[in-house]
Amino acid sequence: MPASCSRRATFLAVGAVIDAALLSSGSLVLVDSDMRDVKVFDSDGKFLKVLRRSGAGPGEYRFPTSVMRTEGDTILIADYAQGRLIRFGPDLEHHRTTTLPVPGPAGRCARCRTC
Repeated sequence: MPASCSRRATFLAVGAVIDAALLSSGSLVLVDSDMRDVKVFDSDGKFLKVLRRSGAGPGEYRFPTSVMRTEGDTILIADYAQGRLIRFGPDLEHHRTTTLPVPGPAGRCARCRTC
């Protein structure tokens, strides 16, 4: 790009894509294991946003491993590192985080040991 150009180049790193979901709009949701995030691109390939960030709070994940589109373009992200399922609505905003039971000895949950 010439030095006189007022536009700045923008680069977006995408590492190893391990899962993807196609929304009804044609947007693509990618799980990137290298960057440990979930990126959304529109139907033309333009970057829209990263769905949240790394962490342990609501809507946050440590290691997203899979993504799935459900009815109405709801997006489910599995975070096996924290045993959670994170739900984003069609507006790409966090709606709910559910902790999943982790099987332990004798079929009991390894987290609470009762369920």
